Amino acid sequence: MRSMSIRLNKNKRQENERAVLTFKQDGENRKCIVWIPGRNDSFFHVHVLQRFLDVGFDVYALDLRRSGRAKVGDDGNAAVDKSLAHDSYDFKEYFEEIDATMKFLKDPNQLSADVNSVVQDSGCGKVYDNIVMYAHSTGALVAGQYATRGGWRGAVDGYIFNSPFWSWNLSPLQKSAVQNAYKSGLADSFVIDAGGAPNDYSLGMEKKYNFSELLKSSKDLATTVGWCKAVTLAQNELKDGKMVLDRPCLVLSSTSDEILDARDIDRLSDYLVADMQDGKDKSMEDDDAVLVERVIESTVTEKSGHDVLAAESAVKVDEAMWIIESWLIGKFGFRMV
Repeated sequence: MRSMSIRLNKNKRQENERAVLTFKQDGENRKCIVWIPGRNDSFFHVHVLQRFLDVGFDVYALDLRRSGRAKVGDDGNAAVDKSLAHDSYDFKEYFEEIDATMKFLKDPNQLSADVNSVVQDSGCGKVYDNIVMYAHSTGALVAGQYATRGGWRGAVDGYIFNSPFWSWNLSPLQKSAVQNAYKSGLADSFVIDAGGAPNDYSLGMEKKYNFSELLKSSKDLATTVGWCKAVTLAQNELKDGKMVLDRPCLVLSSTSDEILDARDIDRLSDYLVADMQDGKDKSMEDDDAVLVERVIESTVTEKSGHDVLAAESAVKVDEAMWIIESWLIGKFGFRMV
C-alpha cells in the first residue's frame, strides 16, 4: 500500500500536523472505499484488503489528524502527544482532510510518482463510478456528520457502518457525567482520564493481527472534556433527526461487542432514515432499501467484538465480509473484467 500526506491549513495544534491517505489500487476497479477509522484505530486490516479489491473496490484508508499514521509529521517528529492521539473537540474539523480525499478521488489526472507528493497536488489517476464510505465506531459519527454537511458529500454513493458509536454504553451516572462535562465550564482541553493503562482489548487485537503501536495504541488514551463533547453533540444530531442519509447504508454490529450494545446500535440506526421504519430492510433482498442492518451473532468461542473486521475468530470476520460483499454487489454491481 502507498501513503500520501494531506496538507492541513485549519485547526492545527502543531505546525507539523497532517492527515495521511493510505491506499491500494487495482487497475481494473472503477469503484472505491473510503475508510474512516474510529478512536485509537487505523487501517491494519490487510487480511480483508484483497477481498475488497476482488469485489471491485479500491481501498483508501484515511488517518485523520492526530490519528494512526498521522501521529507522525512529514518531518519525522511526533505531531501529537501520544496520550492525546485521536483527540478532537469538534469532529467537523476532520472535514478538511475528507474533502481533500474526495477531491483527489474525483480527479482522474495522473497519480504522482513522487513519494513526497501530497494529496492536494495529485490526481488519483482513475475515474470512479461509485465511492462508498466505510466507518468504524466513532468514525461513524464523523461520516454521519460529513454525510449531511461535508463539502463533497454528494460524491458519496453509500455508507457502511461497523459498530457505530451511536450511544455511550455506560451506567446512567457515568453517561450523564460524560454527556454533560462540557456544560460544567471546564476547558475542552481538561483531561478527565489521563489513560496510560494497558488496554486488554487492544492488546488482544495486537496479538491476533500483529500491527504496530503507531496504528493502535496498546494503552488507554487520555479522555478530554472536548472529546466527550464532540461525541455527545454528534450523537445528539443523530437522535434529533439531523443525520438522515439519502444514500444506501449498511450497519453491522455484534452481540459480543466489548464497547457497545448491539441492541442500541440497531435501535438508533433507525434514525438514519427520514421515516424511522420507511425503507428499513431485514432481508437484504430489497435493492431499494435505504437501511440494511445486520447483527453478527457470537458465542464465547466465536467472538467478533467491537470491530467485526478484526474479530478473534476468522469465521466471524469471514461472515462480516460476506455480508459486506453481498451488499456492495447488490447495490453497486460486480466488477466485470
